[in-house]
Amino acid sequence: MNVRRGGLGGPSPLGMNDGLDRRDYGARRARPAGIARGPDARWNRREAVVVCNQLAPEHLQLHVTDPGPLRRSLLNYGALFLGHRTAEVLGDYGAGPNHVLPTARASRFSGGLSVMSFLRVRTWLQIDDEQGAAGLYEDAAWFARKEGLLAHAHAAELRQRKGTRR
Repeated sequence: MNVRRGGLGGPSPLGMNDGLDRRDYGARRARPAGIARGPDARWNRREAVVVCNQLAPEHLQLHVTDPGPLRRSLLNYGALFLGHRTAEVLGDYGAGPNHVLPTARASRFSGGLSVMSFLRVRTWLQIDDEQGAAGLYEDAAWFARKEGLLAHAHAAELRQRKGTRR
């Protein structure tokens, strides 16, 4: 397995061929931040998956005959391009899924821009049976103490006592 890291602060495609003219600024910006490839039969696909998941690239191209088994093991990427004919440039500019993708390994916890990015998630909770919620207060107090949030623990314990007195 040959892994190389480095490059500019911009896009971080992984698996892209690096034959661009460095005199052109656009070419410099398109330089991959990492390349993982197996040059011969000794290449271990499991190792490649581990490396790719650790690098968490913005773009990940699988130039393999059958990308399906690898795809299912890959977890951290902004956009995944499957097979020799699937060009990154089409994902960014033509056939989409997206051009606004997580960089700097952020694909470990975030995905690309989508319609979901513009929705506001609101949560709510309603407890109608305080005696039935006594176990929840007990759990909340325990977790709060483990986190060192003693005021939260105290509030949960007060609520628990209040609920059991009725």
